[in-house]
Amino acid sequence: MLLYISMDTFETTFAEKSTELLTNLKNFTEKGNNAAGSRTRKNAQELKKLLQELRIEVLDQQKKNKEEKAKTKAEKVAVST
Repeated sequence: MLLYISMDTFETTFAEKSTELLTNLKNFTEKGNNAAGSRTRKNAQELKKLLQELRIEVLDQQKKNKEEKAKTKAEKVAVST
């Protein structure tokens, strides 16, 4: 996989941010801690940014894969003629 970020790094970061979000959300909803609510919103924004970066990288990789397949297909056609 040629993604800019490795799967291990992504998984670790995603897991940490998700756990942090859930902890803060629990403190906000169960204890009424408004500061935890602010942290929850911040965690959600960080996760959104992380997922957006992943989305862009996956799209770029899909384009590269498509170009490579088209190139390979063109080479096969050129060889067979």
